[in-house]
Amino acid sequence: MLRNRLLILAALGFTLLALIRFSGCGQIARSTASEKIREKLPDLIGPADSYQVTLDSGVQDMLKGRAEKIQIIGKRVRPKSSPIVDFLQVDLSRIEVDLPRKSLKSLEKCTFQAQFLERDLNDYLVEYQREHPLKGDQGRSSGSHEISEARLSLGDRELSLRASFKTPILGMIPVQAPIGLAGSIEVKDKVLLYFVPRSMDVAGVSLPKPLAEALLAKINPVADLSKLSVPTRVSKIEIRPGLLWVEGEADLPIPEARQTR
Repeated sequence: MLRNRLLILAALGFTLLALIRFSGCGQIARSTASEKIREKLPDLIGPADSYQVTLDSGVQDMLKGRAEKIQIIGKRVRPKSSPIVDFLQVDLSRIEVDLPRKSLKSLEKCTFQAQFLERDLNDYLVEYQREHPLKGDQGRSSGSHEISEARLSLGDRELSLRASFKTPILGMIPVQAPIGLAGSIEVKDKVLLYFVPRSMDVAGVSLPKPLAEALLAKINPVADLSKLSVPTRVSKIEIRPGLLWVEGEADLPIPEARQTR
């Protein structure tokens, strides 16, 4: 898993520090460990225009396998099967490593911040629709509803989605019409993401309440983060003109280690 790999890599970086014990080596030690971690990030996360790794700790603590903070910043990160992340920051706090075993002993917290641009989300949406055609009625091809040509717009605290909606009339003749959704994203219990509508229409006509409620029941929750392999909690989602900003925290799987709170 990605975050566990990052921690293992940090442990390897600290192991290098144990070999650097001459006077005045603080900056060399930090640079060596940071560079070793940075070199592996394209394989662990994905290619990026740039990565920056910063270790925040006294040299004596680092030589003992401890650090107050490891910060990773990536720009234009391109993870596999994911939208481009325009900006990514991961902060690991109060890390302790078992140097002989090259394993993590404890970690207080792992937080992340990510920025997604509207154009990158739409590029990903085009590719995703090509590989995974969106269908209603659990994807049944016979008499099912089809959604295509979806395009996202991000404004001031609101997102809009326009798409083409194909549905059979009287179960026979397929009719295609534009649909529009506008609203925001709300976080519930830090793990459930819900679409909260301001308006919903088909061909410019507002959906009747029963149909709107039925559609929302199919959409929500948009995501359930409790089902991820690494438990993740979102603390903030901000919709801004042209971009989506996400902040959160992850519970890292640390074998034979403790994760403090």
